[in-house]
Amino acid sequence: MANKHHLYMIRKIYTDGLDWDSQTFQLPDASRAPWEKWKADNPTASADLKGADLPLANLEGVDLSFVNLEGARLSSANLERVNLSNASLRGANLNNANLVGAKLTDADITGATLTGANMDAVDFSSALLRNSNMSGSHSVGASLHAHSVGYFQLNPLGV
Repeated sequence: MANKHHLYMIRKIYTDGLDWDSQTFQLPDASRAPWEKWKADNPTASADLKGADLPLANLEGVDLSFVNLEGARLSSANLERVNLSNASLRGANLNNANLVGAKLTDADITGATLTGANMDAVDFSSALLRNSNMSGSHSVGASLHAHSVGYFQLNPLGV
């Protein structure tokens, strides 16, 4: 289990903006290393990034499995090939995000907005999608074998 210092370090790396390249919204490799090491050592540990404000962030390929991103603002973020399995994205704003090839297996996406998101080849296997809004999204090859769909709005582009 992660100690408070690790969780603080992870939250600081991803939310304070101190380590971000403010021109490109890229997370430098030097800042990714501590997160990747922590995730490798604690693959099922949860980090609390609830309410994180990360619009336009480039998190391509980052392992965010088991992370709490409830209410996070990830609009227009690059989340290509991100592992969000078992993550909580309840009420998150993923409008216009790039989720191509992302893994959201067993994720809780209840009440999230993904309007205009590119969700090509996203794996939603066993995800909770209740009250999610995916209108205007693009989802070629996405796997929607959701655990609990309930009501969600999906009006793909071009339909």
